[in-house]
Amino acid sequence: MSTAPDQQPTPYNGPVRTVIINNSSSSAASPSAAASAAVGGYGGVRRRRQSAWVHFWLLMCTAGIGNVLYAMSVSRWNRDRDL
Repeated sequence: MSTAPDQQPTPYNGPVRTVIINNSSSSAASPSAAASAAVGGYGGVRRRRQSAWVHFWLLMCTAGIGNVLYAMSVSRWNRDRDL
C-alpha cells in the first residue's frame, strides 16, 4: 500500500516507551567519578577476561595443561585486584 505523491503518510501511534535515566548525584560520588564511569571505567583497572582464542590454541598445543595454567593466571590476576 502506498500513498499518493501529494498525500502525507499517517503517523504511527504505537505504544510510547518510557526511558528512565537516573542522573541524581549524591555526596559520595564526585562529578569526575561519574564522568569516568560513563566513559567506561573507574580508576583505569578493568577485570581481565579470558580469551577463547587463547584457550583454543593452548588446547591444540598443550593438550589442555596450558588452559589450566592460563585460567589460573587470569583468575589470580582478578582476585589480587579484588575484581
